[in-house]
Amino acid sequence: MKKLIPPQKFREIRPPNENYTYFEYRDAHPFVPKATGFDLVNSSWLADFAMLCYGDEAFIRDRMDQAGLAAAGFDLKFFSEQTTQCFVTHNDQCVVLCFRGT
Repeated sequence: MKKLIPPQKFREIRPPNENYTYFEYRDAHPFVPKATGFDLVNSSWLADFAMLCYGDEAFIRDRMDQAGLAAAGFDLKFFSEQTTQCFVTHNDQCVVLCFRGT
């Protein structure tokens, strides 16, 4: 399945996107924790995490719940210090550390 690209309008592509389905094909294309090089599936997962990082904690938790990630064992922890925000999520196979900004 090919994932559709969001419309080319600023309000549609600016993260966090309320009209975007995060981790849309999670079941068909699960994260590959043992990848040793570039993996297209993993890059899609990481792009979704990167876009999620611009949401607040409630938004991120909601989208991860909608995608079934909490049920799949992904735990979530948020950090915020002055101008830096990030979250860490993990399950028994992988850890993702995601920072907001450049």
